[in-house]
Amino acid sequence: MGLSLVKSGTFYLFLIFVLSGFSYGQLNLTLEEKQWLKDHPVVKVANEDDWPPFDYSENGKALGLSINYVEILFSKLGVEAEFINGYSWNELLKHPFAAGDGAGPAWIH
Repeated sequence: MGLSLVKSGTFYLFLIFVLSGFSYGQLNLTLEEKQWLKDHPVVKVANEDDWPPFDYSENGKALGLSINYVEILFSKLGVEAEFINGYSWNELLKHPFAAGDGAGPAWIH
């Protein structure tokens, strides 16, 4: 269910809603969340190669709307994204990231 929402664009509407709350500079994070961010200053995020304008890459650089949202969110959280690209949507779903060993398409660990 969640993956179809991501692919359909609903995820991006959710991100816009979430990011709009950050415009006031209020981040109500738990102590556990703050510690996780401190322990993970760089978070790996997988991105697709072939879903413009939302999520794609050119010459190894992650591009697209979802990439912009992740960068805005991460800057508000004080962490950096390390984008891993070179995969299609189907390849990402089978990648070790999908098992929680990093960040897969539209999910972050």
